[in-house]
Amino acid sequence: MTRPTQSVLLPPFMNSVMESLAFGLEGLVHIQHPTNQRAEITAIILALETALTRYEKLDWSPRLDVKIYSDSKYAVNCMTIWVDKWFENGWINSAGYDVVNQDLIKKAVDLEGRLLNLGKVTYFWIPRSDNVNADRCCNEELDKMESLIHWISPPRGNSRARSMGNHDEAKAVEAAPDGSIPPPPYTPNQRHDKSLRCPVPMSQLSSLYRPFPATLTAYYQWKVTRVYHLGTSDNHKLFAVSVYAGISDKGPDRPCTVLHNGPSEKDHTLAVAGEPAVWDMKSALSSISLPPLTSTEPDQTTSPTATEAAVTPVHETMVPGVLDDGKTVIFRFAVEVGHPKTGGYRRETFEWRMLKEHELHDVKHGFKLVRSHAGAEAAPLGVLGDDDGEIEVVAVAGWKRMLALSKPFNLQFMGSGQTGELGDRFAVMVVITSLRLWYLDVQSRTTPSIAGA
Repeated sequence: MTRPTQSVLLPPFMNSVMESLAFGLEGLVHIQHPTNQRAEITAIILALETALTRYEKLDWSPRLDVKIYSDSKYAVNCMTIWVDKWFENGWINSAGYDVVNQDLIKKAVDLEGRLLNLGKVTYFWIPRSDNVNADRCCNEELDKMESLIHWISPPRGNSRARSMGNHDEAKAVEAAPDGSIPPPPYTPNQRHDKSLRCPVPMSQLSSLYRPFPATLTAYYQWKVTRVYHLGTSDNHKLFAVSVYAGISDKGPDRPCTVLHNGPSEKDHTLAVAGEPAVWDMKSALSSISLPPLTSTEPDQTTSPTATEAAVTPVHETMVPGVLDDGKTVIFRFAVEVGHPKTGGYRRETFEWRMLKEHELHDVKHGFKLVRSHAGAEAAPLGVLGDDDGEIEVVAVAGWKRMLALSKPFNLQFMGSGQTGELGDRFAVMVVITSLRLWYLDVQSRTTPSIAGA
């Protein structure tokens, strides 16, 4: 079986901008395993679809001459050299294995066939040095889309698609002219440390520039941005919150939420909550970064800026679980409570417990925070209790449906959590973990099946 020889007008189409869509969004092509190869073929698909869309909008019917430029030898060779052989061999390569990425390649061939009836399609390979404009456009678009991707469809695992034109890939293509040995997959930027990288300097202590009020509400801005605010009213926004998808070199290297010590995203970081170093969408384990317990005071030889840069965050973990009833989802963490200048810190355990239906008021989902063993030292994480007889509810967090734009999130401190006796560090931990739960719930990662896994 061979492709039709009939033969579609598109300006030179660079693949890098569309590659960001292949990694971040799943609207046009379902991405099962994000790799450089799949992203490059997806860029070809999007180019072909764009040509068809533009043609359909024309008031006349010219013969088309579509030229597609790519810095991926793999993608170009798939469409110009190897595909005819794969057709003939039933999509088995010369090594006897199924052709990788054939789902995307078949879709590209189908689109190309429709365009060939309207004109011709030509593919050109260009070196990476000639593709810098596309790479720049890709980075600019990623910066714009990052907050949207963070909420709708974050990148799977640790994958980050920022640098195109894989040199190892090009060498592998040249060494395997028949496509029997596919180029190596895209290698994620792995970080082996536990703490999340902060986009702005971490505060030296969990000292708030002003105390949290008893109730905090989220307020969106009327523009596409990664920043929203927590406050008591739309005109009284107290703390900025930034969300990152983990695919921009300007921010953290993993999807996360950043709480700032002030109303600007340039204010120091109070806390960061996000994915652990190794993660997937079927896990709800959370990594939390807090300021150190003791401040590093600058001496005469150390500038304040250098001291701020040297602050090492403290890593904490919020662990998911399910109570014995098999339905109540909980998230457990431990944190220091109290005041260092009046008695010092002591470590206690707290649990966010999912609200039951009768406890929900004007919200879709929510959690209440309880002190598992009030006044006691923290028990080991993972030992999840279900005794409601000796607990105190110290906070309640709830949120509306995903697309709600007015006051979508609300947090209320209660009991000893409201009096301030548990300290600023506790309050910061409550705010950042409640925001993390909101994020996880939007992604359907607070279900008993995921939390109990």
